[in-house]
Amino acid sequence: MSTTAAPHAGPLTASRPRVAVEYAIEGDLRFLSHHDELRMLTRALVRSRWPLAYSRGFNPQPRLSIPLPRRTGVAADRQLAVVDLDCSRSADELQAALAAVMPPNVPLLSVRALAQSESLHAERAAFLIEIDPQDAAALDSRVAAAIAAEALPVRRAAAPNRPVRTFDLRPMLETLNWDGRTLRLTLAIADQRSARPSDVLDHLGLDAALYECRARRTEVHWNTKSAAPRAPAAKNERNCLGQENNDPRVHGEDQDAPQTDS
Repeated sequence: MSTTAAPHAGPLTASRPRVAVEYAIEGDLRFLSHHDELRMLTRALVRSRWPLAYSRGFNPQPRLSIPLPRRTGVAADRQLAVVDLDCSRSADELQAALAAVMPPNVPLLSVRALAQSESLHAERAAFLIEIDPQDAAALDSRVAAAIAAEALPVRRAAAPNRPVRTFDLRPMLETLNWDGRTLRLTLAIADQRSARPSDVLDHLGLDAALYECRARRTEVHWNTKSAAPRAPAAKNERNCLGQENNDPRVHGEDQDAPQTDS
């Protein structure tokens, strides 16, 4: 009777190599949950024969994480995962092996080594949502009102049968642009917490369940220099809400990997 040995966990050392894997989530695979996305990525990494580092315990698992998970149904032009390795390999070799086994609608964009002191903290995320013609006419006045508002109260239920809480969306909403067809917005992130595209859609009187599944997260602004989270704008602080942002990275037009920002 043959047996298969469990993956070797290896020593837990600070010098273990880490790499950042950037890929897109497109088509129907945008409906993958966070758990299923991790499982999909794990299977691809195992098939690619990367020298993965494994957790310890009865059921060792590859050591990987997604620093900023998507909401189920939201596509991502640039999704980022961090993978621990058991030994060093060149980024080109790793990228070629992984690209060959990634599933359809999950194209691999880049693989790069992370410095031992480098940690990834998301500061803001940009989204694009195409709006149906029958809903577009009402948005001119609603977007204008949102831009002029000092506060944007949003009600959200954490879970069924749980109390509804109200919070101010305004400090988190950095940009809001409407061109008659496409809604573009940028949400600030602090300590891995932020508003959702559905919060903006609800405030604008749109069907959040319908439109959030059409949302694309076009870019994420990453801070790799400091572990301290970026605080959102103060309540009375005016930010660039409503101003046209000409930085192509915020609008998802930059074809290069993020330069630790969007």
